Amino acid sequence: MERCIDCNTLLTRSETVCVECGTKVNQSTTGIADLIAGLAKFCFYISLLVLIASPFVDRLPSVIFCVLATCALLFFMRTAKDHSQKIKKR
Repeated sequence: MERCIDCNTLLTRSETVCVECGTKVNQSTTGIADLIAGLAKFCFYISLLVLIASPFVDRLPSVIFCVLATCALLFFMRTAKDHSQKIKKR
């Protein structure tokens, strides 16, 4: 059983349209949203590695800057992932 991403109604696997709100579901289209979500995930992990290494390497940005950048990328990554999944469901 799945749930509609918009109204949270239970759906069977064979349903392609939500009976409550009319949202199309189970369409597997890859597009720019998936690309952006993947790029955000990659940038987040790079930022996390820089955050871990920044106290030990003088040439890297400060720890505070790395923490702020990592938190911002985490928020962007989660938002992009959610938006990508919502686009797939429509």
